[in-house]
Amino acid sequence: MMRRFLAVLAVLSLLVIPVDAAETTKYVALTFDDGPSGRYTRRLLDGLWEREVKATFLLCGYRIKDYPDITQRIFDEGHEIGYHGYTHKNMKEMSRRTVASEIMDTQALLPEGCEPVFLRPPGGCCSDAVRQVAEAVQGRLIVPQTGDGVEDGADALATSAVSDSRQVREGSVFVAIAGERVDGHDFVARAGESGAVVALVQHEVDAPVAQIVVPDTVDALGLLAKANIAARRAVGTPFTLIGITGSVGKTTTKDLMAALLSTLGPTVAPVGSFNNEIGLPLTALKVGRDTRFFVAEMGASHVGEITRLTTIAPPDIAVVLKVGCAHLGEFGSIERIAQAKSEIVQGLVPDGLAVLNADDAHVAAMAPLAPQGHVFWFGMAGDDAEASAGNAASGKSDALFASDVRTDDGDRPSFTLERADGGTAHVQLAIRGTHNVMNALAAASVAHLLGVPLQSIAETLSRQSRISPHRMAVSTVRRGGMSFTLIDDSFNANPDSMRAGLDGLARWRSDADPYRIAVLGAMLELGGDESALHEGIGEYAAGLPIDAVIAVGNDDEHFDALASALAKGARKRRDDSDGNTPEVHWVHDIDQADTLVRALAGDHDDTVVLLKGSHASGLSALAQRWTTADGQPSDHE
Repeated sequence: MMRRFLAVLAVLSLLVIPVDAAETTKYVALTFDDGPSGRYTRRLLDGLWEREVKATFLLCGYRIKDYPDITQRIFDEGHEIGYHGYTHKNMKEMSRRTVASEIMDTQALLPEGCEPVFLRPPGGCCSDAVRQVAEAVQGRLIVPQTGDGVEDGADALATSAVSDSRQVREGSVFVAIAGERVDGHDFVARAGESGAVVALVQHEVDAPVAQIVVPDTVDALGLLAKANIAARRAVGTPFTLIGITGSVGKTTTKDLMAALLSTLGPTVAPVGSFNNEIGLPLTALKVGRDTRFFVAEMGASHVGEITRLTTIAPPDIAVVLKVGCAHLGEFGSIERIAQAKSEIVQGLVPDGLAVLNADDAHVAAMAPLAPQGHVFWFGMAGDDAEASAGNAASGKSDALFASDVRTDDGDRPSFTLERADGGTAHVQLAIRGTHNVMNALAAASVAHLLGVPLQSIAETLSRQSRISPHRMAVSTVRRGGMSFTLIDDSFNANPDSMRAGLDGLARWRSDADPYRIAVLGAMLELGGDESALHEGIGEYAAGLPIDAVIAVGNDDEHFDALASALAKGARKRRDDSDGNTPEVHWVHDIDQADTLVRALAGDHDDTVVLLKGSHASGLSALAQRWTTADGQPSDHE
C-alpha cells in the first residue's frame, strides 16, 4: 500500500487548481487542531450544532484511535476533517516516506467515505516534502486495500506515463482516455496487472490499482506535463525546449533535430508523430532533471490547438516549416492555417526565438510576432529558392541556407550548408526526397544556434538514414518468387507531400528507368475542394514518368469516392497527353492493390513502388504486409 501511495504523491501534487484570485467575498473559517479530545470536543460539537455552524477539525491519528465515536460524530454532523499527522510530531524533520505513513495510518482510522483534502502540519512546521503531500491529498485518491498496515520495502516510483495499456511497464502511470472507439477505462485492470502504480481516471474503476479521479483525464494529463516542464526549469541547469510546427515535415525535422542535439546533451523527443493534446504531454512527462533538450512536435487541426500545447510546454525556440493545405477542410482557408501555425511563435517564452522559413510567405509574415523581433531564418539560396516573396534566406544576416541542391539516383539529396557570414559545409543526406532539404535546414538552424559547429551538423545529418516509420522508407520486398523496391511514405498525406513523394518516385534511378508504380490513397480533411484536389494529384502523377497509377479506396464510400477522383484525374491527363501513357487503375481495397502490384511487378524485372496516402487510408497496413511477407522481414536500406 505504501509503495503505491508514494508513487502517486508526485502525480497528485500536479493536479492542484489554484483558488480564483478574483474572489472578493470574505469568510471566517473555524479550525480546531489536535483532536478529538475526550474532554472538550463533545462540548464544542454541541455548541456548533446549536448555532448551525460548520468547522474544520484537523485530527491526529492516535487520538482518532482513542475516540472513534467522536470522530464519527464530527463526520456525521457535516464538519470538515483534515489531517494533523498521526503522532503530532514535527513533519519538517520527517522523510517523505514518514510523512506519507502519518497520513495513511490516519486515513485508515477515519469513517468510511471520509476523504480529507487538507493537511496542517503540527506546529506549522513544513518542508517541500510536506507541501507535496499536502497538495497531493487535494485529489480524490483511491487506494486498493492490499493488506494490513503499511507495506515495508523500497519506494515505488512513477517512471513513465502512457495511455496505451499495452505499453504499461512496472512503475507506469496509466492515463485512461475515453476515445471515440476505445475507452481506456476498460483497460485499467490490465494496466494494474502489468505494473502500473496508479491510473488517472474520470470515474472509479473496479480494479486492483491506485486511481486518481479527475473531471477530464486529457486536461489532467496536460496539467501534469505542464508542471513537469516547470519543475525541470526550476532545477536551474541549462534546459531548452524547441517547438516545431508546419503543415508538412514536422516529424522528419524532429527526428533530425533530436539526432543533432543529442550530440550536446540528453535529449527527449516524441516517438513517431506524438504532436497533439495527448501525445505532447506524454512526451513532456519523459523530461527529467538531467534533460538538456526537449524537442516538441506541435500539430493542429483547429485554431487554438497549438496555443493549448504551448501553454503546456512554452518553447524557448519555435520552428515553423511551411503553411500548406493539410487539414484545409477543418480550418477553412490557408489564412486560417497560417493563423493556427503562428500560435507557436506567440507561445514563445518572453525572450524566445522564432526560426522561420524565409521561402514561405505565410511563415515569413510571422516575424513581427516573435518576442522583441528575435528571428532566425532558413531557406534556399539564389536559384535554389522556390519562392521567396523578397524573403530569401540568403538575404538575411541571421540565417542558414542551402545551395547547390542535387540528388543521386536513389533520390538522396545533397547540398551546401551556408551561414550568412560565409561558413560552409557539404551535406549528403541519407534520407530521400529534395523536400527534406528544408527539414534538414530547419534542424541545422536550431543546432547552429545552440552551438553545434557547422561541420559537425553536416556530418550528423549525413549519418541519419533512419527516421520515423512510413516516411520515405525504402526496402526490398520479396514475395512468391518476385521482388520490387518499396518506397513507403504512407504515414500521412496532403497535396504538398503527395507531390513531393511522386517527384521522388519520378527521380528514382532515372538513369536505369525502372518500372514505376504509384499506389495512392485518399487525402483527408481537405474540405469542399477535396474532389478537385484529388483529381489534381491524379493529373500531376500522370504527367510524370510513372508507368502505373493505382488509386486505392476501401469499403468506406467517402474513401472510395476520393480514390475515384484520383483515378479520374490521372486518366484525364493520360488521355490529353501525346507522351506519357501510364496505366491507371481504381481498386477498392488493399487486397486488390496487393494483387495488382504483384502482377505488375512480376511482369517487370526492375520495379519500384511508392505507397502514399493518409494514415486512415490503410496503405500503411499494406506496407506492413509487404515488409513482413511470408513471415520474414524484407531487406531495408
